[in-house]
Amino acid sequence: MLHEFSMRNFYSFADEATVSFCVGEHAPDNELFFKSPSGTRLSKLLAAIGPNACGKTNLMKGLVFIRWFMMNSFRSMEAKDKIPVDSFGFTEPKDRDPVLRFRIVFEVEKTVYRYALDTTLTRVLSEVLERKAESNHFNYLFRREWNETAKAVEIREQDFGFDVSAVKALIENRHNATLFSALLQIQHQKIQPLADYLVAIGTNVDRWGRDMPNPDEHVANMLRAAEFFHQHKDHRQRMEKLMAEKLDFGIHGITIKEEKVKGPSKTEADTVYFPYGIHRVEGKIYGLPLMMESSGTQNSFVLLHKLLPVLRDGGLAVIDEFEVDLHPQMIPPILDLFISPETNPHNAQLLFSTHALEVFRKLDKTQILLVEKDENSRSHVCRLDDIKGVRRDVDLYAKYMSGAFGAVPNV
Repeated sequence: MLHEFSMRNFYSFADEATVSFCVGEHAPDNELFFKSPSGTRLSKLLAAIGPNACGKTNLMKGLVFIRWFMMNSFRSMEAKDKIPVDSFGFTEPKDRDPVLRFRIVFEVEKTVYRYALDTTLTRVLSEVLERKAESNHFNYLFRREWNETAKAVEIREQDFGFDVSAVKALIENRHNATLFSALLQIQHQKIQPLADYLVAIGTNVDRWGRDMPNPDEHVANMLRAAEFFHQHKDHRQRMEKLMAEKLDFGIHGITIKEEKVKGPSKTEADTVYFPYGIHRVEGKIYGLPLMMESSGTQNSFVLLHKLLPVLRDGGLAVIDEFEVDLHPQMIPPILDLFISPETNPHNAQLLFSTHALEVFRKLDKTQILLVEKDENSRSHVCRLDDIKGVRRDVDLYAKYMSGAFGAVPNV
């Protein structure tokens, strides 16, 4: 379960930006919120709202980057590689801050962890993993720091059970990799449950932003989703029920056909799973290739293959431009999947950006993130309940549209 994350000097966020799912005891006692096993009240949903180019996607990218870098930097990069991240660029080179800072607080098996990272584009400067004690104080499990004077990496371990000398030898020439990822590389048992939580995050965001594939990649995404649903019959049943009954795409179901396809440069055919929309017309059943259905049908099919595993097992989904090709009235049923305990038995969470302002009438003020960019091209984010005087019993949609909260397009 995600409690919060923050970043500084990351893309358009020059100053520290914090996104928190924590709501405290003041939040309403309803199905929008839940109490975690550690006793913290958390939100199931957070929606980032603001004008185009204000930084909403960068907000999603911050979480996706730190998750990737924590887990994959050791095995996915060579020692000479530059860290694939960009700092705030709208300053003169001589005034540019070289340090990017990230923090993430999350809960695994009733235990709250805090991970903090300071890095440049070429070197990890400091890295700390902490665990919350019964006293509510955080105690470190490991610390890794770059000693500029000694030109050496310093590592300390406390109750985390790894050989400091061996791990130091492993990463002393890997300045661009995290200690977290090195522990995964050597299959350190105590790091694995934390990695399992991070790897289960479902998202449509990468370094470049929202996944906006070309036509070939779009078809490949649908085929991957079809293979996923072919392998997971329970998810397939839920997907069909949602698309046929809740999302009203005019289809009566989805069938997935297994076919053999041989590429021009291959000697053997590959197994490919093709999705078809099922239509009933005048008592007869017809199958239409999903590639010929509406873009809303296609994108929902792909989106659900990211959301349904998170809903079944618990975890986090990070979705940019959630409403792409969806009619506004189709958004509430998808959000309801996360709100309802019946469809979300393990309190999965959803962080999403959207231009669909109807969410103001669906969510609480603690679940709205307002994102805007100032005259110096610096993005800022605040949660709606951080604005003084915002009451729950007012029409938040009307207030936003009137410009009372800011984060609206300047037209």
